[in-house]
Amino acid sequence: MRIRPQNPLKGEASFVFNGTAYHLTPGKVVHGGKNMELIVKVGTAAFEYCLIHYTLHARSNHRNDTDSHFLLDPGENLAITEKLDLLHRIKSTPGNFPKIQAKALFYTIFHDMLICARNRLNRESQLVIEQVVEYIHHHYMEPMTVKKLADMSGMGVKPFSYLFKKYIGMFPIDYLIQYRLKRAKNLLVSSNSSIADIAESIGYLDALYFSRLFKRLYNKCGSTINVGVFAQKRAKKMHAGSFIHYP
Repeated sequence: MRIRPQNPLKGEASFVFNGTAYHLTPGKVVHGGKNMELIVKVGTAAFEYCLIHYTLHARSNHRNDTDSHFLLDPGENLAITEKLDLLHRIKSTPGNFPKIQAKALFYTIFHDMLICARNRLNRESQLVIEQVVEYIHHHYMEPMTVKKLADMSGMGVKPFSYLFKKYIGMFPIDYLIQYRLKRAKNLLVSSNSSIADIAESIGYLDALYFSRLFKRLYNKCGSTINVGVFAQKRAKKMHAGSFIHYP
């Protein structure tokens, strides 16, 4: 099986594998499989790239990612560029030992590209999740679903939920509920508003449903906290009113 990874060094171009276009700039790598149709559309500026053909010896019934076309974005990396240049020089050297060196270096380069691409993806996905958390903090009182948050992030519901739990430690709907209830607890302590009003202010029109969620999280009813705080305030007020200062 002969495979073709292309790594641009200068300029930009569009590589089209079997009708799927990939826009290449320095730091990006496109991978294509055997017998795939390839059309290269170069921009107005000069375009330089590194083309590697390699053969993978695998069982005929074995299917993996090397049979497909895909894009990697490891970013511009001087170390990878230097290794590509070294690979080119080794391949130009006759003999069996340079062939072994070239094979080992190729696997190192491909491994480095995969690690760099994964790290860049992790940084970008973490930033997206942090932006979603910030959105929740400012819009928790509005109607909100996991699908809406996933759509905002440009992801499907499952990958979005997976990444959210990975970086935040809980699924998005659980985080939303806990944040709403935390806000509600603060309101119960700091205001004389009714349970229904507080529930509505954090996004729950059903006060009974809100009460069940609140008790499940804090093991207390919201009304208990509200009445307890009101009684404390009343006691303090009465105590202040009964105090007499003698000259």
